[in-house]
Amino acid sequence: MIAAQNCVVAASSYGIGSCYIGDVVENCEKVRKRLHLPEGVMPAGMVVFGYPTDRQKQRVKPARSPLSGVVVENTYPTMDHEYRKKLFEPKAGQRSYEEWISMMCQRKHNAEFFVEMNRSILEYMKYYGVRQD
Repeated sequence: MIAAQNCVVAASSYGIGSCYIGDVVENCEKVRKRLHLPEGVMPAGMVVFGYPTDRQKQRVKPARSPLSGVVVENTYPTMDHEYRKKLFEPKAGQRSYEEWISMMCQRKHNAEFFVEMNRSILEYMKYYGVRQD
């Protein structure tokens, strides 16, 4: 991933856009076959590169979480309910925080792709004797 980040920075200096593809761990059997991965090898990530269109360049980027919720120094904070609420409530917009967080959970963690990603990770980990239960 360090090499990928170096490539992203270098590509950006030439006006080339990039996008990390985290779901490369999905569909283990297909990815393993297409990338000719031997047993015991699991892709950690993938990056695609290309020239962004004018529309992509002008797109308004979504608001990011404050750095205080992403960058920590010397220790990792306990992210209790109040901490998470303070961090993410501004993203809820017109919805209540509870409604927004429930929607995000359904969209991300309960989605088919997430179930498949977990299944594939367990499949990759069989090589190392990781139990499936």
